[in-house]
Amino acid sequence: MYVNFNGANIKNVTFNNCNLKESSFNNMKWKKMIFDSCDLTNSEFYNTNLKELDFRNSIITNIKVNTTSSPEESAVRGLVKIVSDSKYRK
Repeated sequence: MYVNFNGANIKNVTFNNCNLKESSFNNMKWKKMIFDSCDLTNSEFYNTNLKELDFRNSIITNIKVNTTSSPEESAVRGLVKIVSDSKYRK
């Protein structure tokens, strides 16, 4: 399933058990967005801040990311926390 969220502004949203394969989350702004048990395989997160984004129990295989204009809000930095935090491991 492909969904295009490019440029969207989303607040306080939880996606539960969603198929979001190959979706586009580019140039987005959000606060407190949760992907709970979602499949995000091959999705794109370009120029998107991952602060307050939660990938709990989700599949993030082959997602594509790059940094934002602020390194402290970069997608890569956000993913490092998720991958290294034992509470997200199955």
